[in-house]
Amino acid sequence: MQNKANQILVSFVVPVYNVEAYVERCLNSLFSQGIDEERMEIVVVDDGSTDGSLAVVERIASEHPSVIILKQKNQGLSAARNNGQEIARGSYIHFVDSDDWLLNNGKLVELIGLCEENDLDLITFREVKSTALNNDWSESNSVDEERLVKVVDGFEHLTRYGKGRVSICLFKHQFIKDNQLRFQPGRFLEDSMFMLDACMKATRCAHVDWDVYCYFIRQSSIMHEVNLAHQTKLIDDYLYASAYTNNALQSNLDKLSADCLKAVKTRRDQFVLFGMIRAFKIDAVKKYIERASSMGFYPIEPLEGYPWTINMITKVFNCTFLVVLLSKIYRIGVRLRLYQPKFGI
Repeated sequence: MQNKANQILVSFVVPVYNVEAYVERCLNSLFSQGIDEERMEIVVVDDGSTDGSLAVVERIASEHPSVIILKQKNQGLSAARNNGQEIARGSYIHFVDSDDWLLNNGKLVELIGLCEENDLDLITFREVKSTALNNDWSESNSVDEERLVKVVDGFEHLTRYGKGRVSICLFKHQFIKDNQLRFQPGRFLEDSMFMLDACMKATRCAHVDWDVYCYFIRQSSIMHEVNLAHQTKLIDDYLYASAYTNNALQSNLDKLSADCLKAVKTRRDQFVLFGMIRAFKIDAVKKYIERASSMGFYPIEPLEGYPWTINMITKVFNCTFLVVLLSKIYRIGVRLRLYQPKFGI
């Protein structure tokens, strides 16, 4: 049996696809976390990059034996994460996007300590956002935060914190394996579905208000892609995520508190609304409404906890004739170049 002192403590699973300008910053931030390289591994999954991303990673791997490279034909983010976690050996897993980075404030080591002390299945934390293009990854949060955590079950955690992305969550690897948690292949919004499954399976969860992760905002990311085929696929996946969330809700009705039930319903209806907003922008809203209606998701219910402006949009979108008319007017404006559509939802 392997000595615990020699076990790999954490595996970072980092999917890579055409991020030549950013991946070195990401990997360097992982080396800066204060963990001995013998006790960490970075599983880089190259998803068929066509730029120089792989060359950058191979250069870094030649200097750091903790970097493991897995190459695959382009299959998408979900497949890359699934394949990466399958070969990972760490006691804990952190899914890191290759254009983001971890803050250099020593908090990851403390997170792992909290997981071990409290036998947690998962722990969530905060992120900051950046548009910085340079390779400065040394941001630091010097606040001495409270180290005590409240341990709750997955349903309570889902109610409060389970809406985030997997990159702001540290998972016990055995928990993922025991529950056969997988990202949905070929689908966008895979984070939300994975987190939903994880929270509904978890029995010991916690959250800390620590800034640990930096989310890099760039217009060339997949959620900002303006290609029509891409947007059509994403719109379809919003409805898929709505149905996935609804199925999970129905399967766990006897376990959900009133607050958790409300939170999951809001998540489901949020997917419906945000998909409709994208359909509105490409003049596909009428067909979208027909599909959402056939699935029982339209009209959209008010979104609990959202600003009144969002719920005002919901009311407008629940008037089929009006929203179809406004969509056509919007598309005329786009064709006349009065404005350009943005897809940042």
